[in-house]
Amino acid sequence: MASTRILVPVVLFVASCGFAVGQQGQRNAAAPFSVGGSVSSAPQGSSGGLGQEHFQVAPDLKQALSLRVPQEFLREHLGDYRFQNPNIFLKALLHPTYKTRDRKDRHDSFEPLDYVGSFVMDYIVSRYVLMNARNKSQHHMAEAKASVLRQDSLAYFAVKNNFHKYVFVDRPVEKASLREFAEGLRNVQALGDLKYAKKKRSFVYKFFKSVMGAIFVDSGYSSDVVEPILLKMIKRDLDLLL
Repeated sequence: MASTRILVPVVLFVASCGFAVGQQGQRNAAAPFSVGGSVSSAPQGSSGGLGQEHFQVAPDLKQALSLRVPQEFLREHLGDYRFQNPNIFLKALLHPTYKTRDRKDRHDSFEPLDYVGSFVMDYIVSRYVLMNARNKSQHHMAEAKASVLRQDSLAYFAVKNNFHKYVFVDRPVEKASLREFAEGLRNVQALGDLKYAKKKRSFVYKFFKSVMGAIFVDSGYSSDVVEPILLKMIKRDLDLLL
């Protein structure tokens, strides 16, 4: 009876997080994730596939905006990940208002990779919580997951890993907002102390998601590649919640 009480909330949590049920081959065919192994064929939109232009900066726009890959950011905060297609990474860092006059009405930005990052982070965090939570109740695991995936939490992780220094933003209002938010987090050393920050929200959380989405797409839709990079940034705070 006791084992049944533990098992039921675990099953409910798995279902709520969208884990696929069935054979491994069916999971790979149904969702664009490579988990625990390789996938024989990447989904459309992965490296070299159809639709990838949706996830990358066009070469002519890259030239017009003089975009350059921030190698220091890759080396120091993204595990020295080597992008097969750097234009995907550049798109992940591009604010829609950057160098508006040079765009010729082209509003390319990080946004397509933002929602991709949301999906892959939800999956990785859900799996980590399920595997490592000491309390397997549905409420506890859902709370832990939500705590690290909130907008203010992702903005905190972004600033602590210097995302705000490398995004392509040039309008004074956005630049001032980033500086103010980062300054307010200077003395905040843990996610639990975020409530004491002067400013608790910033649009920089969107870039945290888009960069994770960029790595996911560039790696051939492999959550196994994204997982160690993401967990390096959030694991300490996530473990305190488990």
